[in-house]
This record gives sequence, structure tokens and C-alpha cells, in this order.
Amino acid sequence: MNDKLKPIALGVGAAFAASVASLALADAEADLFAAEELTDSYVLLADMHGDAEEEDEAEADEDDAEDSDRSLLADMHGDAEEEDEAEADEDDAEDSDRSLLADMHGDAEEEDEAEADEDDAEDSDRSLLADMHGDAEEEDEAEADEDDAEDSDRSLLADMHGDAEEEDEAEADEDDAEDSDRSLLADQGGTANA
Repeated sequence: MNDKLKPIALGVGAAFAASVASLALADAEADLFAAEELTDSYVLLADMHGDAEEEDEAEADEDDAEDSDRSLLADMHGDAEEEDEAEADEDDAEDSDRSLLADMHGDAEEEDEAEADEDDAEDSDRSLLADMHGDAEEEDEAEADEDDAEDSDRSLLADMHGDAEEEDEAEADEDDAEDSDRSLLADQGGTANA
């Protein structure tokens, strides 16, 4: 396939070289660095292009101003959002404080109720102790009455025993008198026998 392309490439290359050589000969007659005056259409086109560049710059400045305004508004909006967030945080903190105070107030009420219940229990205990003390006093009085009765019984028994002892002493005295009488009689009888 390379053999088929070689003659075509040689033909195209030769045609190209010939066209470049003919242009170089045609331009050699003219001054390559000579300036030619432009026609009015070129000047008008250049002015339009300059106006277009000025308009582009003005539009760019206007766009920059709008971007600056947008940026400023965004900053202000951001500040407003930050203020809103700060206010929301402050409101949340106030709500949290109110909730905490309500909880503390509820705890205080529960403590008051617990203290009231404790006081009621203490009053109930005191009342029960008073009742028990009253019962104990009644028992003490009953025991005192019983002791008095026992003392009375003892006293009565002592009196009765005293009377019995007196009777025993009287009997003993009587026995002694009888013994004395017998002894005396015995002594008199002994002297009479003698």
C-alpha cells in the first residue's frame, strides 16, 4: 500500500511547492513593510469596536456594582439570619430557663407536699403515742389502784395478823399465867408436904 501512496504524495508535494514559489515571486515586487491607508469602512468598524469595548467595560462595571450590591445584600441578609438565629437561641435559652424554673417550682411543690405528708405522719404518730400514753396512764392508774388494793389487803392482813399475834401473846401470857399458877401451886404443895 505504501507503493500506491508514494506517487500521489509526490504529486501533491510538487503542486504545493509550485504555489508557494509563485506567491513569493509576486510579493517580491511590492514593499513588504509599506503601510497603506485604510478605507472609511475600516475606521468606522474600529470606532464601533472601541464603542463596543467601552460598552463592555461599562457593562462589566455595572455587573461588578450589581455583584457588589448582591454581596452586600447577602452579607446583610446573612447578618439578619445570624441575628434571627441569635434571637432564636436566646428564645430557646429563655424557654429552657422557664422550663427549668417550672421544674424547680414543681420540685419545690413536691417537697412541700412531702413535708406536709411527713408532718401529718408525725402528727399521727404523736396522736397514736398520746393514745398509747393515755392507755398507759390508765394502765398505771389501774395498777396503782390494784397496788392500793393489795396494800389495803396487806394492811388488813397485817391488822388481822397483828390481832392474831396479840391473841397469841394473850394466849401465851395466859399460858404463862397458868404455868406460873401451877408452879406456884406446886411450890405451895411441896412446902405443905414438908
